[in-house]
Amino acid sequence: MARSALFDRVVSLKLARGEEIIQRRLAEVAQRELDRAVEKYKPSAYRQVVDGVEGASLNSAERIVHFDFSYMRHVIKAALEQIEMTSPFDKGVYVESHSVFVDGIQVQDLEQIKMVQRVVITNHTPYARVIEKGIGKRVPWSKQPQVPAEGVYTHAEKTLRRQFGNVAAIKFGWFGFESGSETGSTVGKNRFPGLSIEAR
Repeated sequence: MARSALFDRVVSLKLARGEEIIQRRLAEVAQRELDRAVEKYKPSAYRQVVDGVEGASLNSAERIVHFDFSYMRHVIKAALEQIEMTSPFDKGVYVESHSVFVDGIQVQDLEQIKMVQRVVITNHTPYARVIEKGIGKRVPWSKQPQVPAEGVYTHAEKTLRRQFGNVAAIKFGWFGFESGSETGSTVGKNRFPGLSIEAR
């Protein structure tokens, strides 16, 4: 028995309407879950992938919506607070010289840090090495009570690992610093103490 053109059109319209309802429902559920996650876990940034397209609108979702959450800015702020709190203070040069590098480039405004994988915090003052390692048997270099005997950055690594080890790999190291850029671990006079913070 032949079907009428009207029947085919009605069925097509109903199917299209059903797909539209499903698509709208998917967008609503995804938005609700995103709002819930942001409210509960308070990530510093997130990446939205809709059907394989990063940054696409939730309203265009047909099958899969994926969110990646980052807590790196929270970790970096806590690291700076920890480092500054335990820094020796005289004229303020050392405590004001802790620097943040993203992909080797120094960042002044931490609010610009979004979905990043690796960050280095270091201090390129000439005496940063002495403050970290001491002089001979004199460790720490400073007698100020807030300065850890094991060194400012070494102590920060241990403290931050306990706080953020589940979201970031935090390692103490010696890093190169040339012309305003972090160049990785090196040898020679341009090596400075610092922390490598890498998102898990």
